[in-house]
Amino acid sequence: MNYFLTPLIIILSMSLWFGKADSTIQAEQQTEQQDNTIDYKKEGQEIIRNTFLALNNQLRQAMEEGGPEYAIRFCKIAALPITDSMSTQYSASIRRVSENYRNPNNAPQDEELAVLKVMEIADKTGVTTSEMIIFHDDHTDYYAPITVGPHCLKCHGVPLEDFDEEHARLISSLYPDDKATGYKQGDLRGIWHIRFNK
Repeated sequence: MNYFLTPLIIILSMSLWFGKADSTIQAEQQTEQQDNTIDYKKEGQEIIRNTFLALNNQLRQAMEEGGPEYAIRFCKIAALPITDSMSTQYSASIRRVSENYRNPNNAPQDEELAVLKVMEIADKTGVTTSEMIIFHDDHTDYYAPITVGPHCLKCHGVPLEDFDEEHARLISSLYPDDKATGYKQGDLRGIWHIRFNK
């Protein structure tokens, strides 16, 4: 087990259970940093909103042009470049990560995994966790949950229930190690991770 994760999971879990009003986790910082928390929150929300819109609009267009099969192929090719272009636009690192990833590039790393664990605990116990902010010496990390919406089920839902066998075979052929199906609407699917370098 990664010994980095154990204390971090404990610290984050304790913060969650002691009831942070807005479920935002903050390390002890100087007053100036604390005053900037709203800016990180606002900027993080804006980046997520606009990145989601960019991805969603392109995916909807692909669906209209060629149906689910074309959209799946398009997503494999275009999703990361679209995210990277938004990272450049905002001068911030943008990642969408999940333990049940489709693309191995979206597998969680140390702190991301710890945050995912806390959000999973919150989700299973009915505690609303909207976002987390974690300060570091040289950067600040903003996290927000990714939940499954109705349109997500066409590619991430239950095989043979939300999409047909041909669709399922295509996903398996493009992503042999796919872990990103079997979700229901409203499930926690992963997290957004926005990193602001100082």
